[in-house]
Amino acid sequence: MANHTKEVFDATASTYDADRSRLIPGCDTFYRWAIDLIPAQARHILDLGAGSGLVRDW
Repeated sequence: MANHTKEVFDATASTYDADRSRLIPGCDTFYRWAIDLIPAQARHILDLGAGSGLVRDW
């Protein structure tokens, strides 16, 4: 059985961020909510997510 993971990733990587908003209802609201949970005095944030860093840009 062939593994097409790299081919699928390469075909979709350039539209990953735009696809989140289009495919996941409430995606933007979730990202805003997640950012709002970070205390104002936080000096460091460890992002253990797998993705493009979309939350980092908020």
